[in-house]
Amino acid sequence: MNLIENFLFLFFLGSTVGWIIELFYRKIIHGKWNNPGFLHGPYLPIYGFGLCLLTLIYYLFNKYNLPAYLSIITMTVSMVLIELIGGLMFINTPKKLWDYSNEWGNYKGVICPLYSLIWALVSVLYYFLLGDKILKIINYITIHNNPLIYILLLCFYIMIFIDVIRSFKHLKALCKEIKLNL
Repeated sequence: MNLIENFLFLFFLGSTVGWIIELFYRKIIHGKWNNPGFLHGPYLPIYGFGLCLLTLIYYLFNKYNLPAYLSIITMTVSMVLIELIGGLMFINTPKKLWDYSNEWGNYKGVICPLYSLIWALVSVLYYFLLGDKILKIINYITIHNNPLIYILLLCFYIMIFIDVIRSFKHLKALCKEIKLNL
């Protein structure tokens, strides 16, 4: 696998594992099962982008022997920026993905100090516990070059592509309906 294929795999891994974590988090916090995110399928692209960025930062900072604290700070800022961009994309739509409006120090309800601290903890855990393991998984997949991985990725990307188109059409129709009812 080449670099692009590695990141396509990381995006798949982050999106699906992130969806599972978020699904259980919402069940624990809100007491009910609901599909998190904008898309209908079992994936959250924001976590896919997050895993790709965490891995890239981890790899580059280790390659150039930069201090751990710089890597962790960069990871944290990157994750908060991903959350900010993702939240702002949907802020003026009927589909608000999360709402931190009741949290202290929030910005437009899409980021806040509490969840930024959580992203800092995720970055610390990634740096000290997961970074090497993720790189080993990528290395293992690269060495073995199993065709089933390519089939899995192809199915995933076809499914998510169709889902994105369908979800944006649904959102557009919902926005149009809300404007008509105003």
